[in-house]
Amino acid sequence: MDKIYKIYLDAGHGKHTTGKCTPDGISEWELNNKVCLYIANNLVKYNAIVYRCDDTTGETDPMPVSKRLVVADEGGADVCISVHHNIRGDGSFQAGKDTTGVEVFIGTDYTEDSKDLANKILSNMVNNTQMRNRGLKTADL
Repeated sequence: MDKIYKIYLDAGHGKHTTGKCTPDGISEWELNNKVCLYIANNLVKYNAIVYRCDDTTGETDPMPVSKRLVVADEGGADVCISVHHNIRGDGSFQAGKDTTGVEVFIGTDYTEDSKDLANKILSNMVNNTQMRNRGLKTADL
């Protein structure tokens, strides 16, 4: 029997997170949630069960990333994905800097399997969106 994978998703921020919106008023949560729904709908083709570790209405801010990772770990997650669009706090974009593109972060304590998966996700996102590849990055998540 094939392994059933547990994927934990969150939409990064709540609808009302101060400053997390585009200049025309679209909240980062709205964009993040659309990506989460897209991921979840596409994972039904595979042996995956998708859990959301955020408020799927967006009405409350999610718990800090460190707590989301604990929830995912305690739930037996194989993968935890936190979706962000990284809109600046004032809703603007940095003048003179190309801040567009796709990047993927993994924890500093990553395994080679998680690094391989992160690289595949990054490659697929770049190929499917035609956005600039900002690379695979590590952070103390």
